Amino acid sequence: MPKQYFFLYHHEIEKEQAEAVASKIDERFGCTVSAHIFKKRKTGFVEGDTVFVMADDDGFAVWLKHNASAGVRIVVLPFEKNRLSCQAYGITPELDAALEQAGNDSAYEVDHLPLCNGSVVLDRVIIGYPEWFRGNGAAAFLKALFKGMLALKLHPIRIETAKEQKISTAMLLIHAGSEMRMTQQHPGLFRPQENQCSRMAMLVFAPQSIFSLLRLLAFSTKHSDADAGLPAGMGTLKSETIMLQTADGKLNVTINGKTVQAETVTLQSTGMRSRIVTGFEGCLAADDKESLRLQNLPVEEEAVAHLSGKNLPLVPVASEGAFEELFTVLRDEAATRHWYVALLLISTLMAVTGLFQNSSPTVIGAMILTPLMAPVVALATGLIRFDRNLIVTSTRTIGVSVLLALCASALYAYVAPLTHMTEQMSSRMNPNLLDLAVAILAGTAAAYGYANTQIAKSLAGVAVAVALVPPLAVAGIGIGWNSWPMFYGAFLLFLANIAGIVSAAGVTFFLLGFSSWRYAKTAFALKLLMLSAVAFPLFLSTRNLIEKQDFYARFDKIQVLQTGKTAATLELEKVSVSEGKISARIIITVPHDIDEESKQRLVRLVQQRLGTEARLRFLFEYLYE
Repeated sequence: MPKQYFFLYHHEIEKEQAEAVASKIDERFGCTVSAHIFKKRKTGFVEGDTVFVMADDDGFAVWLKHNASAGVRIVVLPFEKNRLSCQAYGITPELDAALEQAGNDSAYEVDHLPLCNGSVVLDRVIIGYPEWFRGNGAAAFLKALFKGMLALKLHPIRIETAKEQKISTAMLLIHAGSEMRMTQQHPGLFRPQENQCSRMAMLVFAPQSIFSLLRLLAFSTKHSDADAGLPAGMGTLKSETIMLQTADGKLNVTINGKTVQAETVTLQSTGMRSRIVTGFEGCLAADDKESLRLQNLPVEEEAVAHLSGKNLPLVPVASEGAFEELFTVLRDEAATRHWYVALLLISTLMAVTGLFQNSSPTVIGAMILTPLMAPVVALATGLIRFDRNLIVTSTRTIGVSVLLALCASALYAYVAPLTHMTEQMSSRMNPNLLDLAVAILAGTAAAYGYANTQIAKSLAGVAVAVALVPPLAVAGIGIGWNSWPMFYGAFLLFLANIAGIVSAAGVTFFLLGFSSWRYAKTAFALKLLMLSAVAFPLFLSTRNLIEKQDFYARFDKIQVLQTGKTAATLELEKVSVSEGKISARIIITVPHDIDEESKQRLVRLVQQRLGTEARLRFLFEYLYE
């Protein structure tokens, strides 16, 4: 019996439009086409027939399963209601181009049908996808999204493949489908292989936190190297049959946009006698090889039990081993031991000597030598974990350190026959918000260093950046010299460093998973109060710095002045802020024969340009030529 051509069209398509499509088929293939209204369960075709189908996705999926064994050649034609069908088989959205694809002798034809729990899969199967998208309007959507993310959980699952490989793991989200479709959607995770037309492919997400989930989703959409390793919490699997089971309730399973619940999910690629024309380039000879990349998923029974059944934390929770290692180190270093006291006194005396010498290398050596960073980081950890013993031990050590450093430096300054303030001293007497920013960055680096032994060698650089002992030494010198402003400014810098390190280190330890949000939120409130207490006086100092910078900017515009026949050059020798007003000393270089009236005109002109609020002192220097 000669083969026949059929055109099945959706009932919403007008008869005239259907006849026009049939005419195009006749013209392109040189055949007589029998046009019929599409019916989901229509069969009766014989082997060798060609069937052109223009139907909705749901109807086509049902019809395809009924006709998989008919041995017919199936051509999907684009239609406004079969977007998934066209995407599944690479059909162009333009009718003429689709007919051209079907008429190409080299067009690749699929002879395997992807199924999920017996239903034909046109798009990805999404397993475990949470109901994030509820509510109308942007505000309702964001609220639903936030609530949904906070309620995410991993589910323990058992996976069995066609080769009877069995894996127990945990998952939050699974994307699955025919390997050809998954390779098209995730080219950076599934590269084309020999048998991609006959296998099912699965992408498993098992993040340990919300942040990890967002990172995995970004990785899956942007990654481009299919041969590179997968990140922690992600795995892939390819097999002709994949069966999933969960023991803690039913999973949401979304097939072709419709969601059902199931305890068992079976993904299967079955051979069929019918063939579907595609726009793909095809694949090589099929075989039954399997591919598993599940080494980055939790597979040990203890890990699966630990991660399953509870809401995902915002950040990863550190392992028990990491907890034990960190707290062992910090408890040991937070204690006031004899070697700690000796090292602190040596570094303090070295810092005072360097300050009197005005020697940066000596002061830097004292910064590296001081052990004071350890109890400060320990205090941050104790606060974030509400570990009373660690808080008491570290606080006691910090208090003893402050008293010893102040006493040692005050005694040194009192005994030494030196009373000149050096630049190294004065630079630590006017702290501002920039110093607090440095302390926050240093605290972040210090916490990360203690949590990661591979970068612990960088802690010496952190100690240099934040400089805990030098401001203490300057404060002690202020006591020895009986200078309250000197003590206040330097000790404020020290307190700013402590507050910045403790706050930033606590946040960093939380983000690294060493504390739950339940404990961290209270600790954050305490640290915010600590930062606020030092931020206000630092803000006043910063405002003075800004005023000085503004004064410098105005002065740069008047470094050369001309009044009458007199030309003068100006040099700014010193600028300070006292009682909210700028004080400056300005050197004016003028010709030697200038008279007093010309000098007064220059002074008035400078005052006018710089602002009458500034307190200005002028020193005239004469130029002889």
